[in-house]
Amino acid sequence: MIIDAHNHIGNRRGRKGQSAEEIIEKMDASGIDQAVVFSYVPYPNNDYIAEAVRKYPDRLIGFAVLDHTKKHPEAELERAICELGLKGLKLDTPTHGFSIDDFRVTGPTFEIANKYHLPVICYCGDNNFVHPYKFAEAAKRYPNINFIMAHAGILFMTSHAIEVCAENKNCYIEISNINACVINDAKNKGVLDHVLFGTDTPFNYFNVMKSCVESALNDEHEKAMVYSENFKRIMAEIQVE
Repeated sequence: MIIDAHNHIGNRRGRKGQSAEEIIEKMDASGIDQAVVFSYVPYPNNDYIAEAVRKYPDRLIGFAVLDHTKKHPEAELERAICELGLKGLKLDTPTHGFSIDDFRVTGPTFEIANKYHLPVICYCGDNNFVHPYKFAEAAKRYPNINFIMAHAGILFMTSHAIEVCAENKNCYIEISNINACVINDAKNKGVLDHVLFGTDTPFNYFNVMKSCVESALNDEHEKAMVYSENFKRIMAEIQVE
């Protein structure tokens, strides 16, 4: 089974997006069983995501996107989780100019995520807003949240992201747009159980990221961990009545 933890659907101005139907077609062609989907961060539309999940409940897993420039984004997260049935939160903090560990901004949102033991996926890279060490600070403060470092610290902070996973049981790396060497590095550091398969469609291709896993790993159990088992473990921790 293959679960992809990072995909965008909906409308996006200035560059082509993809619909729910289009991603399902791509998944079928590439042997992807399920995919996490969310809006493009500048254009949040949690209702569209919920509608897509209702249409394809066995294929799509919906995460919410919030606009932290508006008042009380945490209220929208609660609605998305409790009313729309979404299962996590997607952030891209540089888009709106704040750091993941600027808890004056993210704190109320993270309180909701912590309450429901939600996964939070956020761009992680070599800039001051989303350095892997900032994920570590958030993970310590909100221990019930599983923080997913999208792109695993791309380009030059992948070793730091792996270090954060080794030191924080609620931190994970997601491998979209990185190479097979990072997967091997995570394996060698003993944190392969904190590696999640992801592609970042429509900006990348499922088969490209599958080839990275296949190049890095020979053992079928290890592949299963990355392809689905690690993500299933995260989802099993969610506590929404």
